[in-house]
Amino acid sequence: EDTLVLTNLSLKNFKENLDLSFSKIDRIDREAFEFSSNFFTKLILENNRIKHIENGTFLKMKSLIELNLKYNNIEIIENYMFNGLNGLKRLFLSFNKIKIIDLFGFYDLNKLNFLELKSNQINFIKNQTYIFFKMLSDLDLSYNNFEIISIDRLKNVKIKN
Repeated sequence: EDTLVLTNLSLKNFKENLDLSFSKIDRIDREAFEFSSNFFTKLILENNRIKHIENGTFLKMKSLIELNLKYNNIEIIENYMFNGLNGLKRLFLSFNKIKIIDLFGFYDLNKLNFLELKSNQINFIKNQTYIFFKMLSDLDLSYNNFEIISIDRLKNVKIKN
């Protein structure tokens, strides 16, 4: 089957939303949004085949408020994967194959208030992972394989599990 890699997009005409759903994207290179970073607030990459997102991919996307990565093949939330998205408020990662969330996987997501991780294969999240969630109010962890869930740091968060 063909492989589609998202790389070096120049999308200056997009003002708010960029919808790349159902585009058969397998991987997103670090340079993918280098020249279109401040032109949209919502990026939809739902229903692709994304397994890996290079660290630094979102580094220049300061205006992004919502990122939808539902229905892909992501297995690991790697350290600094979302670095640069310090204005992001909503992150959708449901219906992937996520098993591992690295300690700094959600680094830089200080304004995130909604995180959807339902229907993955997560069985453990380190308690220290939550230190980056200063504004989080909604967290959906339903339909995962949790053996241990530490939520001491999430006292004011509405959690679905």
